[in-house]
Amino acid sequence: MKEPFYSIACWAIRLSPVLIMGTVWLLCHYRFPHFQKVWIVLSIGYLTGVLSVWIYWDFAASYAPTEEIADEILSKDGAPQVFAPFVMPIFVCIYFALMWPITWLVTRICARKELAPGNPQP
Repeated sequence: MKEPFYSIACWAIRLSPVLIMGTVWLLCHYRFPHFQKVWIVLSIGYLTGVLSVWIYWDFAASYAPTEEIADEILSKDGAPQVFAPFVMPIFVCIYFALMWPITWLVTRICARKELAPGNPQP
């Protein structure tokens, strides 16, 4: 794989939990307003976070643009793959704290129809 595409793919894998958490939050807000959004978003963030770590290490080693990069990745001990399930709750909380203001702003700008002024609640 060529270098620019490899870097973009690696960053997309790394940022996927944040994007998925934001998407799930907005989906729950607009489509399922009475669900407990926080627990759903945190659990999906945890699962996608752990999976993204495992996928990143596999992808980075398998599709490295040069043998030197692949050897460097394979020479590491793989501790992130082992400790990801235990450390991911910390990162998910950080992701959630970073995501919260953005999703709050989006939900205030684009309010649900039943909550818009002039529309009575069902």
